[in-house]
Amino acid sequence: MKHVDKASVSDLHVRTSELVKAAAEGTVIIIERLGEPVAELRPITRKLRNGKKPLTEEERRELAEKVFAKIELISKNMPQLDGDSGKWLEENR
Repeated sequence: MKHVDKASVSDLHVRTSELVKAAAEGTVIIIERLGEPVAELRPITRKLRNGKKPLTEEERRELAEKVFAKIELISKNMPQLDGDSGKWLEENR
């Protein structure tokens, strides 16, 4: 079972990094305003709202490599201008 902790809105403001780290490590934090629970800070579940699992670090790296490869390909196929591109834009508006 996950550990549950409480923090005030003021604590959240002052200790944001610490509380986010605790939540990422599995702690559910109940945020209280004037002693009444108003929100929860909790770790992300295995499935996101769209039903898909979050990408692993390796999947993120692979996806980033594919995206950057496509950007590089597009960039290489862009027409090259001699001189100042700003001047070209002014002349061809």
